[in-house]
Amino acid sequence: MRRSLLGIRQLPLRDSYDAVIIGGGAQGLSLAYNLAKLGYSHIAVLDKAYLASGASGRNATLVRDAFATPEWIRLFHFSLQLWESISDELECNVLFAQRGVLSVAARDETIESFKRATRTHKEMGVQSRLLDGYEIRQVVPGIAGDIKGGLLNPPGGVARHDALVWGYAAAADRLGAEIHSGTEVVGIDMQDGEVAGVRTNRGNIRTRRVVNAAGGLAAEVARMAGVELPLEAVTLEKFVTDAVKPMLNVGIISVETRCSINQTSRGEFVAGSSEPSGMAGLRATYDFLKVSARKVTQVLPALAHLTVVRQWGGLIAVTPDHAPLVGEVAEAPGLFLNVGWGGYGFMGAPAAGKLLAPWLLRGERSGIIGPFDVARYKTGHLIPESMIPVHRSI
Repeated sequence: MRRSLLGIRQLPLRDSYDAVIIGGGAQGLSLAYNLAKLGYSHIAVLDKAYLASGASGRNATLVRDAFATPEWIRLFHFSLQLWESISDELECNVLFAQRGVLSVAARDETIESFKRATRTHKEMGVQSRLLDGYEIRQVVPGIAGDIKGGLLNPPGGVARHDALVWGYAAAADRLGAEIHSGTEVVGIDMQDGEVAGVRTNRGNIRTRRVVNAAGGLAAEVARMAGVELPLEAVTLEKFVTDAVKPMLNVGIISVETRCSINQTSRGEFVAGSSEPSGMAGLRATYDFLKVSARKVTQVLPALAHLTVVRQWGGLIAVTPDHAPLVGEVAEAPGLFLNVGWGGYGFMGAPAAGKLLAPWLLRGERSGIIGPFDVARYKTGHLIPESMIPVHRSI
């Protein structure tokens, strides 16, 4: 038996498992760890490339729980609580720094929405407070002159994306779960309408449980089981500037210009628009960089003189209401979903893995993730969220 650089066992692929998880990102590995922690260790995580090769390794790393919709608040508040102790639990420092996340606004209607949100936060135990224009400039001296107010979420912060993935992978491996990179799923076998196995480029596997955690490729994976999901694969692009003296101690989100900004401990700025680039892949583009940089400097003009040293594109899958799809597919028993997270899969991974594991193992459906079932598209109980920097079609 060989081990990878991360200390993960490199094992031959078996011909049967209790469960197969498709996707080696934060969501798939969080679920694998939580299943193994419950004693359900005869499982395999399959990734066609390498761990965190998708959006888990290509994101802005912001973590917060200050949303407007009760369903979103419950889910991400629970996740934020897990983030606070995840380094100790995984025995891996994920570099989670609770610097705070600040949502800013130049329009009166946006500020009114912040006021409504803070009332909901108070009722639900979320820490947030409104800032006026003067207070914002004490927190972010270089903020744009037209910014009138904001909502500060003090427990929010940033983490290291690859550290979270590595931490989950190593912890799952220690508990007996198997992780197989370079293993592409090419088909899902159904028998009498239920999951019976998967076919891969390394051989066929018998299993009664398959979890689709394939990120931007989730719709393609679902079609292998004859399931159509309300998902669109899109690319989000971010960029990194050269390092400068620390000047930003909080993460910034603008729902109006639809962008996010934070400064790393090394002084680099990680920023970009949260609008899809119109492509579906991992390639970053100069045209989109120009648009993205314009939106970012509209919020923080001081960044205009900095040099962009690198940029990237991350492939994600989004639903019409921008909320994830979590749970079992009624039309295909044995097929579970953990997809459609848009730009929030990294942030929600600790909660989703912990809450989905008992559902898959014992049928215990949590009230926190229950509303995110794909069945909401039949019942019409969609969950649009106003405090995310995206273009809303519903």
